[in-house]
Amino acid sequence: MTTPFKALKKIRQIGFDELRTRGTQLVSAYRDRITGVEVPDRTEFFRLLDDDARLYTRNSAESVRQRFFENSRDRFFASMREDLAPAFSASVSTQAAEALIREADAICDGKLNILGYANVEVGTEIDWHREPISGTVSPRIHWKEFNELDHTESGDKRILWELNRHQHFFTLGAAYRLTGDERYAELFARQIASWIRENPPGIGANWVSSLEIAFRSISWIWALALFRDSAALTSDLLLDCVRLLYVHGRHIETYLSTYYSPNTHLTGEALGLYYLGTQLPFLEAASEWRRRGEDILLTEIAKQIGPDGVYFEQSSWYQRYTVDFYLHFYVLRELYGETAYDERNVVADERLNSALTFLLNIARPDGTTPLIGDDDGGRLLPHTNSEPADLRGTLSLGAAVFGRRDLAFGGADLFAETFWLLGSGGVRALERTQAHEPDTLSREFPDGGYFVMRNGWMPTDDALVIDCGELGALSGAHGHADLLSIDLSLRGRQLFIDPGTFSYSGSPEKRERFRSSAAHNTLTVDGRSTSMPAGPFSWKTRAAAIPKEWITESNFDYFEGDGELPAGGTHTRSILYVRGDYFIIRDVASVPGEHLFELNFRYSAEVAAEKDLEGEFVGDRFHRTFVFGTGALTCIPDQVSPQYGRLQNATRVRYAAKERDRAEFVTFVIPTDENFPPPEVSEVPIDAGRMFLIQFSDYRDVLLLGQSGIRIRTESISSDFGLTWARTHSTSDLPEQLIAVNGSRMSIVSSPIVRQDEPVRSVAARRFGRELYVNADGERQTVKLTDLPS
Repeated sequence: MTTPFKALKKIRQIGFDELRTRGTQLVSAYRDRITGVEVPDRTEFFRLLDDDARLYTRNSAESVRQRFFENSRDRFFASMREDLAPAFSASVSTQAAEALIREADAICDGKLNILGYANVEVGTEIDWHREPISGTVSPRIHWKEFNELDHTESGDKRILWELNRHQHFFTLGAAYRLTGDERYAELFARQIASWIRENPPGIGANWVSSLEIAFRSISWIWALALFRDSAALTSDLLLDCVRLLYVHGRHIETYLSTYYSPNTHLTGEALGLYYLGTQLPFLEAASEWRRRGEDILLTEIAKQIGPDGVYFEQSSWYQRYTVDFYLHFYVLRELYGETAYDERNVVADERLNSALTFLLNIARPDGTTPLIGDDDGGRLLPHTNSEPADLRGTLSLGAAVFGRRDLAFGGADLFAETFWLLGSGGVRALERTQAHEPDTLSREFPDGGYFVMRNGWMPTDDALVIDCGELGALSGAHGHADLLSIDLSLRGRQLFIDPGTFSYSGSPEKRERFRSSAAHNTLTVDGRSTSMPAGPFSWKTRAAAIPKEWITESNFDYFEGDGELPAGGTHTRSILYVRGDYFIIRDVASVPGEHLFELNFRYSAEVAAEKDLEGEFVGDRFHRTFVFGTGALTCIPDQVSPQYGRLQNATRVRYAAKERDRAEFVTFVIPTDENFPPPEVSEVPIDAGRMFLIQFSDYRDVLLLGQSGIRIRTESISSDFGLTWARTHSTSDLPEQLIAVNGSRMSIVSSPIVRQDEPVRSVAARRFGRELYVNADGERQTVKLTDLPS
């Protein structure tokens, strides 16, 4: 409960502009609640036209229709000017066209795909106030009387709002243009007319969120363009839609989320205004909608996208939303042709390109995004039938807009989004772009705190994303307690994944569980999250993370970072990727007193991982995961949510140990190869530090772990590096390759390899006969090995 003191303190912290904006919105909402908001009747509507339109437009529905489609012919997306059926099949695929038609047929049967819920029975005469999963019907009260987070009054509003975004109108419209079948248009006409009747302005849950109103406006504009030639879209119905779109625009501009949710809410609303301003230019308000939408979008991108391209709320899903918003804006702005460029355009170009680069780099080998932070399961528009998490369509569109070869490579010929915005000409231009894989493999994004390891850009390659960033900007609303968590694909297959979100308000218990530390691929102490929640979209505490080391060389990557733990503790995670081979993860937790330390890895639902009979590893026929510590390894049935509202059964690996003051775990994630015996890992007791033997393929590798500056000795290696890795062939004990991180002294047998007074960050070496080619912090040398066996 907010006390008067807290309220006064908050008011004193608010700036004048925020106080004025919030106050104006409060007064507007109170006035609208008392007097009501009416849709302008026809006489009033024609007084809302600009001077030019009033001069040349007769006061008739037919004249509005003519003005609308004259404008959209040149100023809406290029696909609307094509003979859609042959153009779509040629530019995208016949299979994609057939998939659109099948989905439209299901809609005609009263079945919708809503977020992660497939084939939801909503009927064809839809109750727009009924949340279809719980069956809860929202009261017909003023929108300001709703509690946005109370699931008892409306069910899960995210589901209700997705239904009322009307994105299925796009699917019906696409099917109509592909087939000419009027039943798609007739259903659209009935449903949009019923929505207008059942949702008077300001009344009901569908007017609560300005962002949802913007999404709905965009869907309607697309639908009107798609059904342009249908007899079902009468001039009277189009005028009714335009009259209500005017009300939508007025609501959005009055209740912008400038201070309420200055994130994708604000940029999505701005895009909605820009759509309305460019597609209804005959309205007097349109020029202000265009100006304001463009102003917000150009201003916010520098705030919401960092210099390294990471979205400021630390959510990969909302990052993709943001990129899609701006790509639509860029294309519409070019079509409208009325842009006053200023210095913000330069920044916008830089940040949007950087945001696309980030998406390209975090994409898994199968093209999907790791579900870092919240995902709400939605899209700007259902332009593709690809998996919702598939980033490749967005990357292809980015390649088409900016002419980037690396994005074209990442887009992998998924052209649906490009076709709908740029037409077949845009697809042909994209095909002429000589796609080229990115110049770098592994990469850091220091502002966002993300680090990516990979060995290539093929669908069968490895990729690992490490989260060493903040919880997220503002209230951390869309962040998770995922400090130092990873998302790992091995040989192209999703292995360890983020669990997703599942729900915002429909299930408070699952909301907390899915964003907890225990749900992520990281370490917990006494089952507590690193950051503690204070509600579904806020936090009591926010743990900090600090990247300590990032090294990427031709044959390995190394990351090390620290994260805060409860009770004043520290979690240090380091990861060595022997490029193209396997991953080694070291977790060290330091917390005063005795505690239960748990290390969790959550498998993808497609991986049927099992613990072997001796309990030495967990895996399947494609990989093995070994964990070493003082505790016990167990496999636990669990659930993941690949899309909002959808649950899948999965397996969680849990390694738990009770320790005092300090706990250490070392994990090996190793692929199998049918041409060689399965990999094996064993620990060998030594006097100082830890030593592991890894039997992999035709090699026998050695890993030495210690503290920098403290020497560890084996029969052939002496090293004071914090980490030393050596590869030997099964027929020889002499190292063929060496990797070392953070130290100053190393020798093989009696031959010094590194002998420095100052610390050395990294060493990479390869032996050819009796010569070792050494790269120590970029300084290259050749060392002749002595005292070697003949």
